[in-house]
Amino acid sequence: MAFTGDTGEYKAGRSDLFTVDPRALVVDWKKNLSRNGEQPPVDDALVELAKDMMPKRGQGDSEDGSSGQLNPILTRPLPDRRLEVIGGFRRMRAALYLIESGLCPDFKVKYVVSRLSDAEAALDAIDTPIDAQALQSNKTKIQALYDAIKLISDPLKSELITVLNLDLPKGAEGDND
Repeated sequence: MAFTGDTGEYKAGRSDLFTVDPRALVVDWKKNLSRNGEQPPVDDALVELAKDMMPKRGQGDSEDGSSGQLNPILTRPLPDRRLEVIGGFRRMRAALYLIESGLCPDFKVKYVVSRLSDAEAALDAIDTPIDAQALQSNKTKIQALYDAIKLISDPLKSELITVLNLDLPKGAEGDND
């Protein structure tokens, strides 16, 4: 199930991995816990990361897979349907640098939409320890939690296989992995 957020004039595709102009995403640098709420500085290391993220061929739109950005930025939907960056702040700053510096003014950043908040909400709805008794008394809530976690884990498995360029073993079709 894909989520499309309001990204202004910039269009996002209909898949679990999107590309968009990074200026269309909401960034609250105070949430960058790895840097104590600070925006990553534009230093030599960030400039090198930005250059590595640049398209290897073609335009900045990386739909054709030409982008050097291997790891997508993690976003979450806001109530107004805009998307907020919640992970990958350094990659986000590098993407902004590519546009600001003019190195790649049409750069599109890869991002995914986190469904973690749905799983957390489903977990919070279960007011007892999850054990054999809870499976009987809270069956509907446990099923909702399972479904929410599955929305995270299934695309993650597919993305890992794609990113790591792995081949599925024979008999891996189905949902028994």
